[in-house]
Amino acid sequence: MSGRSHALWARGIGGRNALSFWSWLLTLPLALTVMNMFAGSVTLAGTGSVTPVVEGSGTAVVLLVHVMLGLLGMLLRPVITSRPSLKGRITTSFGTFAFLGACRPLLVAWFARP
Repeated sequence: MSGRSHALWARGIGGRNALSFWSWLLTLPLALTVMNMFAGSVTLAGTGSVTPVVEGSGTAVVLLVHVMLGLLGMLLRPVITSRPSLKGRITTSFGTFAFLGACRPLLVAWFARP
């Protein structure tokens, strides 16, 4: 990959399409597959026990969390796009993505608890 393609990618992350409906839709299959593996066995904090989640309800929980994070992302979108500099938008978008990514397993575990 050339250095130019990295610059185009970074501009896209901090551009007007950051956290759009299309980015949410694009991440849906990945969220459903990867987080379903996580939701399949949720370890209860401090007990070390593992509780299996029913397959259908696990998918529903993961989908609910993806919808919730998508709506939160749409609400956070102006935080990214209002930054005046491209560097500031890129930094803010990475921070926003990290925040949303850290919230995902916590929300799945919270909703999947018995």
